[in-house]
Amino acid sequence: MLRLIGGTTSLARFGDGELLSMLRPGYDLYFQRTNPELSAELRSTWTLENLDVDSLLLGFPDLSKGPYWADVWANAWPDLRLISRTDITYGNTHVTRPRFFSRLGKRGVDLWRQVWSDRSVCVVTGKGSRFVPIAELFDSAASVTREDAPSIDAYAQVDALEQRLLAVPADIHLLSLGPTATVLAARLSRRGRRAIDIGHITSSYRTVFCGDARPEHQPVNTDRRAGPPTRGRAG
Repeated sequence: MLRLIGGTTSLARFGDGELLSMLRPGYDLYFQRTNPELSAELRSTWTLENLDVDSLLLGFPDLSKGPYWADVWANAWPDLRLISRTDITYGNTHVTRPRFFSRLGKRGVDLWRQVWSDRSVCVVTGKGSRFVPIAELFDSAASVTREDAPSIDAYAQVDALEQRLLAVPADIHLLSLGPTATVLAARLSRRGRRAIDIGHITSSYRTVFCGDARPEHQPVNTDRRAGPPTRGRAG
């Protein structure tokens, strides 16, 4: 968190969905089909190809216990270890997840509020997304605007989305768009803009402080009363 507070560092997080989309052809999320181009761009982001290691922080998942993550690591680690770097410090993917707020409580909220304190923020998320910039997290920002992206298969329009965001005069782009957010954070960082992949941060806040269901068990879109959970837990 200290690299994100008061600095210019961007954050690209890799969760189970991003890792498996990168390493396993044919692995599809509910809202994002994997294709060779997405897999390749996730890989180039993970290896920081043509990226400044001081400007972009990569999120690495916790080595979580339990059968789900045991299966993810058994599936991903044999290949992931071959392309992971030993000369950099990784961030923690779960910094936007319920466990972060469970462990740090209100201090965790304050840390995030400091990241965008007095900054102009542009939230980038799927049209109809459940993401809402709630005051408890975001009223420290100087301003908050929103840019909608496709809610399904956003990566198919990532080039146009990148160009659109480069024209938005925000201090920080906050991305909540699955694997597309991961690669878009890298793209914007490469272009000298600051972008932070915040995933389901508001849903995670509500899980811990309001007693809501975990993010993956909440309706996918705000205009749906119910919906199937997305595959992947660390988005």
